[in-house]
Amino acid sequence: MEKGETFLSLQELCEVYGIGRNTARSVVDVLEEKGYVSRKGKRMPEVCFDWDDARLRSMYLKEIMGRKEAIGEVHAFLTATMPQLFTQIIVMLSDREIDGIIETLDNYADAMQSRNELEMAQELIEIYIRVLSTVENQLLEDFFKALFQFIQLPLEKKDRGSMKFKVARKYIKYSIEKMEEAVKLRDDKGLRKLIKLYCQSTQSRSEKYLNRICKGMKEDRNEYSVWYPRNKINTGYLFLALDILRKINRGDYRENEILPSYAKLAEIHGVSEKTVRRTGKVLHEWNVITIINGVGSRVNVLGERKSIILKEDPLVKEIIKEYMEVLQIFSLICRPFILYVIECREERWKKLVKGIEEKQNDLFLKNTIDSLFETETLHVIDHIYSQFREILKAEGLLEACGMERHRGDEGGLRKLLLGEQNIQKKKEVFAEWFFEETQGAYQRAKKFLV
Repeated sequence: MEKGETFLSLQELCEVYGIGRNTARSVVDVLEEKGYVSRKGKRMPEVCFDWDDARLRSMYLKEIMGRKEAIGEVHAFLTATMPQLFTQIIVMLSDREIDGIIETLDNYADAMQSRNELEMAQELIEIYIRVLSTVENQLLEDFFKALFQFIQLPLEKKDRGSMKFKVARKYIKYSIEKMEEAVKLRDDKGLRKLIKLYCQSTQSRSEKYLNRICKGMKEDRNEYSVWYPRNKINTGYLFLALDILRKINRGDYRENEILPSYAKLAEIHGVSEKTVRRTGKVLHEWNVITIINGVGSRVNVLGERKSIILKEDPLVKEIIKEYMEVLQIFSLICRPFILYVIECREERWKKLVKGIEEKQNDLFLKNTIDSLFETETLHVIDHIYSQFREILKAEGLLEACGMERHRGDEGGLRKLLLGEQNIQKKKEVFAEWFFEETQGAYQRAKKFLV
């Protein structure tokens, strides 16, 4: 957008970035406060950022410098995971879908003569998103779309028309043509290699560009969020309801007994009384308790309804669906992702393996991820996966329904690790075990929704 152009409306911001109207208003307020847009009365905001304004340019570059390290981390993550992700998806596609992707790649290569680097990068992202959308996992699509937006090069005004491909154009066109051929032949090894080379090339160009525009500037690292789940549902009250339901099922709170007061439950669980009241409302809707004014909450006789209470709740179904989407993302990228994290956190990996071999670890998914992410050396990736860890709490929903908890063959993993002396092979064994665990948990969740 150029100075003087009308800025996006609230509705357009919501549609483009998948946010609510209140968040969109906050975005416009921040941009206005920083001097990027201006509002006059009830008119639409207008872009007022001017690259020739030294103050605004300096402020803009400082913000870019603040997330330079984060951009590098996201690039490294994409380089590690994209080749495996795309080859797995291509194998799953029908011949008709493959033909559609080949046609898109062909059009992309033919249009290169009239594109600068910024436009080309944006079009390539659209191709990536098209491939990802074939999985029919909206969370996966939202996740990678946010990452792609985060690493887009913040081109200076003078670069927009001048960053032609020249020598790079021939290389990229050749790569795209080879990619077409690999997709057509379903050559996963060749495709994996090509995508990795392209990711590495993009990362290298990004680093060189950021180093140039930030040259001489002092680094002032900021905390930048790159992705959140699309449905930031406040589920604290729901998980408290599950905990109380579990206690009722195992006899801690008996049928026809009065539950502790809201104040007492808030003290026991370390939450506010407001959360407990909302929990009480949910339990009442599930017909687990009856709220009697002046007396308290009485536990109802559940009988055969114990196993179907949660299955009938639409919010529970929505959370389990999101939980399944996370498990599907894990299954698509877990092998390269686990190897990438192990490489970055070698000491954490050694400690984890020692615990496995000495039978000290509970290796279910959430605990495994927590074990690998205990340090703070990968800020952005840590932030991304903290969102996934929150969604993995939905495992408790399945347990509350009386479904038997999925457990992988931890003893088999221990034997494999003890019997394998090669360090790289040990890492691959662990990554494969993680994949199998994810698949087992996914199938169990799928049964819940059927």
